[in-house]
Amino acid sequence: MPGHRRARMVAALAVVALAGCTDAGGLEITNETDARIEVNVDDDVTYVEANGGVVYLDLGCTDGDVVVTLEDDTVLTVAGPVCPPDRIVVRNGAAELVTPDSDG
Repeated sequence: MPGHRRARMVAALAVVALAGCTDAGGLEITNETDARIEVNVDDDVTYVEANGGVVYLDLGCTDGDVVVTLEDDTVLTVAGPVCPPDRIVVRNGAAELVTPDSDG
């Protein structure tokens, strides 16, 4: 029996370790403009309504750049990879990478 308990314990620890790896954090993109924007994150295109936002849950870091297309077809590129807790805010014709204060 002790061998079976040890095997179960090792399996349980492996599951916990893998679960920790999937908690990558969500990438937040906020649209502070008065028009809908198109956001391309790792070839996943999403539309974000005016004065709205989107969160890519458990994405972690992007594979590459994040591309934002404004209503007037202006293309803005945020150099990647972009990683949470940093977030992207689109306003005044620009896409800005915002890093939270380390003070909390």
